[in-house]
Amino acid sequence: GYYDYTLAGGSKYLHFGSAGMEPRPVDMRMVAFMAKQGVEIARPRPRGLADVGSLSDYSVVVTLNQEAADACPPLPYRTVHLAWDLADPSKVTGTPAEVEQAYATAYADLDSKIGDLIDALRGKPPHSEEV
Repeated sequence: GYYDYTLAGGSKYLHFGSAGMEPRPVDMRMVAFMAKQGVEIARPRPRGLADVGSLSDYSVVVTLNQEAADACPPLPYRTVHLAWDLADPSKVTGTPAEVEQAYATAYADLDSKIGDLIDALRGKPPHSEEV
């Protein structure tokens, strides 16, 4: 979906969209994990790039693995492409605890990277303390 993030003390927003290069059914193990984190992500159908509008409407496009980076269509000159090569927890097999750990690791990685991205977009220098 789309998410709005209000910059502190301002009226500007960051809009986030999520889509797959080749949409697949939503992984129900991910839905269950995210529900434990307090995040509702279930939706009626998977979304592809055409479902999030024109990529020219985005300042930053993030791909989550090399396959997605390779499949990403050409982006407008002003659009920044970040290629984050993250492990896909949906491919993990093993005990329920091992699968849960794979989702927890992916969640922590994404949470950290997204936080860093938001800080960078806000102009906050790396590793600085909020004043």
